[in-house]
Amino acid sequence: MKNHFTNIEQVNKLREIQALKKLSPHEHIVKLIEVLYDEPTGRLALVFELMELNMYELIKDRKKFLNQ
Repeated sequence: MKNHFTNIEQVNKLREIQALKKLSPHEHIVKLIEVLYDEPTGRLALVFELMELNMYELIKDRKKFLNQ
C-alpha cells in the first residue's frame, strides 16, 4: 500500500483490516498480529504471524486442495 492516512480511525476502517480481524483465527488465514500506524508520515504497516515458507511456495508445491 502506498496510501497515506490521516488518522488511526481511517486505517481501522480499511476493508482489508476489518476482514482480517473478523476472520481471525482461522487455520487457512495468516494471523494479523498488529497494525502499526505512523502518524507523522501517515504510513501503515501490518504485522503478521511468521510462516515456515512463503505463500507462493505453499501454493506451488501443493498436490491437493485445502480441507474445508
